[in-house]
Amino acid sequence: MTNQRAPQTAGNAALTVAILLFNRLDQLDATGPFEVLAQMSNVKVDLVSSGSSPLVDMRGLTLVPTATLTEITATDVLVIPGGAGQESLMDDATVLSWLQRIARLGLAEPPLPLPGPSS
Repeated sequence: MTNQRAPQTAGNAALTVAILLFNRLDQLDATGPFEVLAQMSNVKVDLVSSGSSPLVDMRGLTLVPTATLTEITATDVLVIPGGAGQESLMDDATVLSWLQRIARLGLAEPPLPLPGPSS
């Protein structure tokens, strides 16, 4: 089965998604959201990393980024997968700086409020 819809670019997408890739991630945390979101029309999904080199998940699957941190300056949705490699991200100044920039400046819309308890 082939996907017949045209590839989305940030310019024609109604929703942009950035999925952060890093070595030793849990690939299902990245590929699960990718599979769902990439099937939606008007959605642009990027697999983002600090560089363009392939990365290897916890079990040996190789994933290739579609964009670097410097190329993604704004996104509507940010997905940060889990996995053993997330611990090293906490000491990665480049990734932390990018996350702070995205959180402060890059979100296209303010987050929706969480539903509260009904009165």
